[in-house]
Amino acid sequence: MEKDGARADYAANLIVRHFELPRSELVLAFLTFVEEWHKKATTETGTPAEFLEYLDYFVQARGSIALPPQPG
Repeated sequence: MEKDGARADYAANLIVRHFELPRSELVLAFLTFVEEWHKKATTETGTPAEFLEYLDYFVQARGSIALPPQPG
């Protein structure tokens, strides 16, 4: 971790709060995505910078974030 102890999941939640984003399905899916990324064996530091690097590769690989199933 960086010397200030910042983690990507903490930073993501901080951004949601700072910009007063609604806790919509999309926002919750992204926050879950970040939390799950922390559990990956390839995650080394868990810092926002490492997550952004991963996200860049994720986008290049045409990855997508799964939304929760819709009721009905």
